[in-house]
Formats: sequence, C-alpha cells, structure tokens
Amino acid sequence: MKRKAPIFLSAILLITLVYLGGGVPGLGGPNVSSGFKTDAQTHAISGNRIVIQGHHMVFEGLECPDPQTEAGRDAKALMNTYLRTNIYCRMTSWDSAMWVGSCEANGKSVAAGMKQTGLCK
Repeated sequence: MKRKAPIFLSAILLITLVYLGGGVPGLGGPNVSSGFKTDAQTHAISGNRIVIQGHHMVFEGLECPDPQTEAGRDAKALMNTYLRTNIYCRMTSWDSAMWVGSCEANGKSVAAGMKQTGLCK
C-alpha cells in the first residue's frame, strides 16, 4: 500500500500557504514567510538557487558564479554539501518564478558561509 501522508500533508501546506499568503504563486504571489527543512529531494540548482520540498528558492543577497563555469560548479557543490545537513529555510517573498529567502544551518546563515569561502558574494 502506498503512503499517502506526504501528499496529504503537502496539500494541507499548500492550502495553508495560499490562505495565509492571500494568493497563488504566479498570480500576484503570496505575501507570507514560510519555513521548510531540507529533505532527501532538496538539491542545488546553482550556488544561490535551491529546490527544497519542491519549491524553487533563490538566496536573498547572495550572488554566485554561473553553474556553467568552474567556479559556479564549485559553488553548487558547496551548496549541495550544506543541503546534506539539516538546514531550515525561510521563504520571505515571491519574485516572478521562485521564492526568495534565507537558510540556516546550526543557527548560522548559509549565505554568510557561502560568502566566507570567496566563491560567492
């Protein structure tokens, strides 16, 4: 028998976000801060863009090289290393096609850690 709890919980979360945010992403966008913890499907698209629980998010105030470059691939690999730990992300605004937000690992900013390496600014 298939487990239906994750789908059910995802549906409840989506309904709650739409209700609290006053809208559907892409249709004016929500106005809500949402928190998510990393899961097995969380991964980096680049050094400053991730997919967490199916939601695309860009880190606020973090610029990283294009992932097609060597430096960009290094930044993406480092972000994936962060994502293997238990991090908590807060999505604070909607920017056309994805969430904008920040994440913490052990109470410390992931963006600040990425900047400290010199790979991102």
